[in-house]
This record gives sequence, C-alpha cells and structure tokens, in this order.
Amino acid sequence: MPIQFDLMTTKFNEVLKQMAPFGPDNPKPVFEARNVFLMNSLSSFKEKHLRFLAGQAGNEAVFNAVAFDLMEHYERIESGDSTTN
Repeated sequence: MPIQFDLMTTKFNEVLKQMAPFGPDNPKPVFEARNVFLMNSLSSFKEKHLRFLAGQAGNEAVFNAVAFDLMEHYERIESGDSTTN
C-alpha cells in the first residue's frame, strides 16, 4: 500500500504493533513510499550497505535510510537517477 512519509509517526507505529502477532494467518503489512529522493549524506559502510537522508515529494518529513546490500546502486543514487529496475 502506498504511504506518505509524514504519515509514518510514532502513533502509526503503535497502531501497527497492536496488529501483532504476525504470521501465516496475519501477514505483516507492506508499504511502498513513492517519489522518494536522496536529500544528502549518502555514504557507505562495510563496503556493501548505503546510508542516506531520504525525502519525499509533497511533504517535509525526512528519514534516515539504510539500504542493505545495495552498494552497486551507489553511483546511480548519488547522480539522482530516479529510474526503477
């Protein structure tokens, strides 16, 4: 389900926790954030993970993001390429 960054608050997380426990008959919800962009601070760690500040078009919320095992996308993200694969 698509979601805006500014809707992901502490209260939102508390409501999600109330839906637990998750399992075969109660799957974890999955959300998709669209129109996300690199704000700044792109860096790598352990030579395979990325860390950066992410923003989203249409609101002011900002998140610290980690992209595990996606080092091969460093240059593409740094250049601002918004194509999806």
